[in-house]
Amino acid sequence: MSADLAQLVTALAQRARAASLQLATATRSRKDAALETLAALIDASHADLLVANAKDLASPEAAALSVAARDRLTLDFWTPKPSRARSSRHCPRRTHPPQRPLHPQGARADRGHRNHL
Repeated sequence: MSADLAQLVTALAQRARAASLQLATATRSRKDAALETLAALIDASHADLLVANAKDLASPEAAALSVAARDRLTLDFWTPKPSRARSSRHCPRRTHPPQRPLHPQGARADRGHRNHL
């Protein structure tokens, strides 16, 4: 790894750690507001993102990507696909909570699963 790349990775890691500490103490409303701001920024630069992603997909390195990774780079969330038609997870902005809340260990609340420690 070159010295420049090592410095870049170190700086990004330090920024990520600082951000994680802020996120850990932020209120839900503050996190929601930040996510809405990020979504608006992505919406505003959608065309630029598609151009940059198209360049990435045209590169020789793209051949090593999985089909799912290439699909994500197209940002084509609006193309009807059977798996997407049944799932709201692919909705760019979900405006409703999941239908069945999860227990802390991940068992569905309405299916009678018990969590054993």
